[in-house]
Amino acid sequence: MASAGGIRVSEVKRLKRHTAFVDALKTVGMPRGWAQHHTCIFWRPPYRQDKCTKVAALNFAALDYRISGKSSSTWSLARPFLPARLQTLSDQGFKVVVFANQCWVGTSALDHPQDVTASLTQHLPQLVDDFHRFLAFVAPVPVYVYIAVARRDVGDPFVMPSRAMWDLMLSHMAQEVDVASSFYVSGPEHRWGSPRDDAQFAEAVGLRVVSFEDFATGRMTAQMKAERASVSSATSVASERMERSAVV
Repeated sequence: MASAGGIRVSEVKRLKRHTAFVDALKTVGMPRGWAQHHTCIFWRPPYRQDKCTKVAALNFAALDYRISGKSSSTWSLARPFLPARLQTLSDQGFKVVVFANQCWVGTSALDHPQDVTASLTQHLPQLVDDFHRFLAFVAPVPVYVYIAVARRDVGDPFVMPSRAMWDLMLSHMAQEVDVASSFYVSGPEHRWGSPRDDAQFAEAVGLRVVSFEDFATGRMTAQMKAERASVSSATSVASERMERSAVV
């Protein structure tokens, strides 16, 4: 059945419920250390790197797709390479930023329209606890986290592959991002929707994509070293040519 404007009644109801969800999200208290903007909740570490110009952006699915209830010891078994990888990036001057779609929060709330606030009060702390376990595992690396919590089928701008979470992150930075030196780690190839969504998100924000496999195996680090060496060599050659021209 369609409404007068050609929109299905079910879609109208869904969008109305989404509006109620956004309103409720503004009123529920955020867990300590977390903040909320529209349908995105985010964490900024106490020791911030807002003046960094390079960003190492990671789809949380590249780190671990199913996180609920995982302890630090479970993380150690699933992703033992992770703390060292992220620490290396931080030491190299990258701001490490994790982006995540956790649309189940919005879906759950909209499935209980009579008490959206109660649903959020129950599920937000659960979500944050899961991410705190992840942050504890990679500590002391200062990691920024941006999470979209709206359901996928309401056209919310913060749900990837839309770029609103990236723009929110940019608004928190003190320096312009050096996009050419930054990159985005995509989710595992076997995950449904990941290649398409990741490619669209990376294109929208202007970042090159690094595969999860290259990130996990360390091939990414080798490629970055090779690129830096190539740039350094080209710069040296250009400088030498300029010096010869000056002598002539």
